[in-house]
Amino acid sequence: MIEELEQLYIDKRQDYVKMYASRAGNNDVEDVVQEAFYRAILYADNYNNVMPLDRWFSGIIENCLKDLYKEKKEGASMHHVLTEDSAIVEPKYDEGLTKLLVEEIGKYEGDAVHILYLYFICGYRSVDVHKVVGGSYVSARKIISRFKQHLRNTYPEFIEGEDDSI
Repeated sequence: MIEELEQLYIDKRQDYVKMYASRAGNNDVEDVVQEAFYRAILYADNYNNVMPLDRWFSGIIENCLKDLYKEKKEGASMHHVLTEDSAIVEPKYDEGLTKLLVEEIGKYEGDAVHILYLYFICGYRSVDVHKVVGGSYVSARKIISRFKQHLRNTYPEFIEGEDDSI
């Protein structure tokens, strides 16, 4: 996986810099792209070919941009907090549940697979999933909610109370 990221960096880094310059600003775009590659390496274990690598990586760049905007709004330097990815939370599943989730997600097709994988396996927040996959937040949220309901009905032993802990 690291080799693929290295190749993506070699082949596409300058393209990403050009593509995101207008959104990040010329002074910060290099830092955003570098931070995104850093995070990609950090979270490389979360990638398992469910979606194309460049699509997965574009979600990481979007999260870096979001953090940049937050830092600018708060008046802080992006270098201070950017490595703490607020758009990704660490899923709290044991190995058995993770395997079960991957199997269940594999029964779906198209963007639903990507949405569910990003949310349940990679730990993306629902408000950020649609930015990676495309489409609307509402449709991504519906897919996630329906999958949670499926899990409640099929595997009640994994549900912790009545909240959306899965």
